[in-house]
Amino acid sequence: ESLYDKSFVDSRTEGFEDLKKMLEKFTPEYVEGITGIPKDDLIRAARLYANAKSASILYCMGITQHITGTDNVKSLANLAMLCGNMGIKGGGVNPLRGQNNVQGACDMGGLPNVFTAYQPVTNEDIRKKLEFAWKVVKLPDKPGLTVTQMLPKAHSG
Repeated sequence: ESLYDKSFVDSRTEGFEDLKKMLEKFTPEYVEGITGIPKDDLIRAARLYANAKSASILYCMGITQHITGTDNVKSLANLAMLCGNMGIKGGGVNPLRGQNNVQGACDMGGLPNVFTAYQPVTNEDIRKKLEFAWKVVKLPDKPGLTVTQMLPKAHSG
């Protein structure tokens, strides 16, 4: 069953044949064995998503909080592109981040390795531009500590 948007895939993606070959073994029966989700439910969900006029994928932090988190998000993006659900009204892949406006905090430089708008602290040109705009003498040129590094560092001095 070809549940993909051939026109979208042909005109806006690359590597489709490689992806198709890689996914050959992931039949509904095989996926049922891995996930415990009945194959009929998997097929119904696939048809529902693939045949929608437009469909958006919303995900929470659970899929990102392990070693395959980046690949999980890429897989969601690949699924959306396969079905032509990118760049259209009502489509896309949208993270629903955690509490306290995690996304906004990250956008505004609340990460140890970037300033606002994800501009790296290690880039001298960016530092000079922001020092001028923010009227500060010198911004740090090395990333700060992550949350998991802060407490041990505070303890050790």
